[in-house]
Amino acid sequence: YITITISDNGVGMNKETCDNIFNPFYSTKNNSNGGGLGLSVVHYIICENHMGNINVESTENEGSCFIIELPKNYEQDKQD
Repeated sequence: YITITISDNGVGMNKETCDNIFNPFYSTKNNSNGGGLGLSVVHYIICENHMGNINVESTENEGSCFIIELPKNYEQDKQD
């Protein structure tokens, strides 16, 4: 696997948000600021289309880190 990590030092997320963040239509914003589909689409693309994984680790008031793992030989494995 190739691992990509994206982190910030923002406000972070609580456990409930982390547990639901990849669910379709889940959002911490009101409906006028998006439909809550962005991260569920990202999850689908990474996990279903590329046979990888995406996870989030976060601590409130400290920031968040998204960990993306993609198979190193995806195209080769896909053809086999």
